[in-house]
Amino acid sequence: MIHSFNRTSEIEQVVLNANYMMRRLEAYYNLPYNRHCKHEFVLSGRRQKLEH
Repeated sequence: MIHSFNRTSEIEQVVLNANYMMRRLEAYYNLPYNRHCKHEFVLSGRRQKLEH
């Protein structure tokens, strides 16, 4: 049981990290799918392309 508890904790940390990074980067990149993510997210460089 201890092993499964640690695994759950690791998964929760991955989800928290992904959402933290997504929110930190949304000021610099477009988020085509602006919703809570599980472990990965998509960024778009459209804003940078339009600036140059």
